[in-house]
Amino acid sequence: MTATRLGWISAARHVASYSAGQLAGTVIVTRSLGYRVPIGALLAGAGINGFTHLVIDKRQPLLWLASQAGKGGYVDHCTVVRNIDEKGTVQVESSGPGSAAFELDQALHRAIGVGAALVTSWLTLRSTRKGRA
Repeated sequence: MTATRLGWISAARHVASYSAGQLAGTVIVTRSLGYRVPIGALLAGAGINGFTHLVIDKRQPLLWLASQAGKGGYVDHCTVVRNIDEKGTVQVESSGPGSAAFELDQALHRAIGVGAALVTSWLTLRSTRKGRA
C-alpha cells in the first residue's frame, strides 16, 4: 500500500467518525429541544461537511486554493518552530498549529460548517412548509 493511499484511508476514517459524532450530536440536541430535522436535510448537511472536510484535510486542494487567492507567500512563510535537533538545526513545521496551513484549514472548516448548517436549515424549513416534517 502506498503512503498516499494510506493517507486517504486514514483521512476517510477520521472524517467518517467525526461526521458520525456530529450527526449524533445534532440529533440529540435538536430532539431534546423538540425539533425533528428530516433525515434528508441532516444527510445533506453532513455530506457537504464530510466531503469538504476530507478534501481540506488532505491539504493539497487547500494549498492550491490559497495560492490561487494570492496567499502562497503567507503559506510559505508563516511556519512554526517546535524542535531544534542535536546539531542546533531548526526544524520548521509548515502545517501544525500556528502555521498558515493550519489556520486556513480551520477557517475553511468553520466557513463550510456554517454553509452546511444553512443548507440543513433551509431544507428543514422547506420540508416543514410543504407539510413533510
